[in-house]
Amino acid sequence: KLGDVLTVAGAGFVALSIFYKRGNLDGAAQEILKQLIEDLKEMKMEFSEFRKTITDVASQKVQIEFLLKAYDDLRRGVGKIGH
Repeated sequence: KLGDVLTVAGAGFVALSIFYKRGNLDGAAQEILKQLIEDLKEMKMEFSEFRKTITDVASQKVQIEFLLKAYDDLRRGVGKIGH
């Protein structure tokens, strides 16, 4: 699951950052930390795009519901066409 992956990545990031601040990282661990930071940046961008997509879908849903209501009103002779 995505939440589990994020939890593990976050825990690893926190642990590595603590070691990094203490100066106990060797070259390989520093590379892992750099890769984790890059991965987190990519995931942040992907979540931003995902949020935008969800917002767009929600907006479209509202518009569709409005159009369906207007269609139902027209079908019952309640609504108007044009201005």
